[in-house]
Amino acid sequence: MKKLVLFHITLLSPLVFWAQGILFETGTFAAALDKAKQENKIVFLDIYTTWCGPCKQMAANLFPNEEAGKLYNKHFVNYKIDAEKGEGIEVAAKYKVQGYPTNLFLKPDGSVVYTVMGAGDLAWFLENGNVAIAEAKDPLQWADYEAKLNSSKADKEFLKNYLEKGKRLGKNTDKGLDLYVEKHIGKKIKNEDILFLLEHNQTMDNKAYALLDKNKAAVNKAKEAEVPDFFKYYTESLVPGTIEKLAEQKDEAGFKKIILGYVNNNSSTPKMDGWFYAKAFYECLGDETKMEVFKLLRTNEMMNTPLTEFKKEDTAKLVAYLMTIKHQLDQNKVSEAEQTEYVERFKKQNPQVTKMASLNAAMDLNEMAWNVYETNNKQMYKDAIKWSEKSLELFGGTDALTRVSLLDTYAHLLYRQGQKSEAVKQQEQALALAKSANNSEVIQKTEAALQQMKDGSL
Repeated sequence: MKKLVLFHITLLSPLVFWAQGILFETGTFAAALDKAKQENKIVFLDIYTTWCGPCKQMAANLFPNEEAGKLYNKHFVNYKIDAEKGEGIEVAAKYKVQGYPTNLFLKPDGSVVYTVMGAGDLAWFLENGNVAIAEAKDPLQWADYEAKLNSSKADKEFLKNYLEKGKRLGKNTDKGLDLYVEKHIGKKIKNEDILFLLEHNQTMDNKAYALLDKNKAAVNKAKEAEVPDFFKYYTESLVPGTIEKLAEQKDEAGFKKIILGYVNNNSSTPKMDGWFYAKAFYECLGDETKMEVFKLLRTNEMMNTPLTEFKKEDTAKLVAYLMTIKHQLDQNKVSEAEQTEYVERFKKQNPQVTKMASLNAAMDLNEMAWNVYETNNKQMYKDAIKWSEKSLELFGGTDALTRVSLLDTYAHLLYRQGQKSEAVKQQEQALALAKSANNSEVIQKTEAALQQMKDGSL
């Protein structure tokens, strides 16, 4: 009945509708995109977190504003999502969100029209909406911009437009950046040049990054009001984009030189980060043969790495991870007291952050072991059982359901090797854990496998 009443009020009194400020959809993200398609609009997507101070300011001061409501309700389907809960985690990852708040303007197919990070005043917010509206109407496609870039007509104004367009669309713009640096930045870099390059650069593989690296002291000074040692965090933010570019170019040598070189010289956990980024690179590369070779080499390395070394990387990774969180909180002007409260709550809710190196290795070893089982590679069973045993050692009891999965792999391998009684014992442990987690689906699957082991029908 409440929905019906609100529906009639909206029909009878549109002025009340506008006075409420921005109206946000309450369904799923997919439903918001579908509504935008039906109404021939674009989606305004606010990606926030509960701890983000500027996010709260926008929600309190901008979203309820009548003028904002008039613009955004007329031209957009409005939707907001918490980047750390539910489908927000996947949405934030999809759009490579690196700070909060991030406002995205999207076409109904989910492609990006315009991106804005941070918070400002009402004039700034309204301008963002108007820019998104204009960008959505831009008759030129990205291919048109690239064609002009390759012609002799790429002047300074065009290069700026090219870089802005590429940034909005998430395109690689390194060629345009190289031209901009060559033609329009003098021997002595100015502060305005630094800020422009920081805003538009997306990788570590171009002349813009090389210039910024050469002048990192000036970069840190230009951004010292935001966070100390800014260039370190800035470089880390460029790693994913650099990996994607190098994989697209199939530049394995470039990956080893740029990414692994950076990791070896800067990471507090070089072994873990090297494995992590290499896996990301080979996945992007799409070469299954190279991926399998890499996985086997990495597995052998993990097996030859003592548990004590993993524990050292666990500690170092936790420190580095918490420093990254602090950097983000500092950028969003979160007080020290709120930061302490947030970090403690985060660690309590996510105990896995204290064992990130060990857990990543455990999951990778389990993946390799299960692959041997699925492919029935009899020559590899003894090795796979050892991988599975080490995965259980590394994982410990961090998460019951994940340990169920690891025990299930171990039990299946033992069974396939003819060690039926031990397989049943391990599967019974898995079932007990599944029951303690009270997950009916996992309980059912684990019970079924256990029964098959007992019957000899697996």
